[in-house]
Amino acid sequence: MSRLILVSLLVLATVGCAGKRHMSCDINKAYMQECYALFDEIMRIQATRKTLSQEMQENTAAFGEGKLPAEEHARLSHYWLMTENSLATQVTRLYTVTRDKGCFDEITSEHFGR
Repeated sequence: MSRLILVSLLVLATVGCAGKRHMSCDINKAYMQECYALFDEIMRIQATRKTLSQEMQENTAAFGEGKLPAEEHARLSHYWLMTENSLATQVTRLYTVTRDKGCFDEITSEHFGR
């Protein structure tokens, strides 16, 4: 769904420029594609984080019900925590790069009326 929204924004900005003079039409297509790739990677990482978090919640519930041994829960918890920290660091870096490139400025101001 999120990918569809990002693709739609890219298409609207590109196609909407035909015969028009608008601030968003000055956006370099390569720049937009770079921003899209960054947004896509952010969405991919966030989806992975969500899935892993849901799995860990299920593991914790199973542990609470006595269906998962403490050692296994500790191992899974450690793995989840290390993975979550790594993914959070990656996505934070991507948000910083995207913000520094001004990708959020264009999408926010041109496509959401801000």
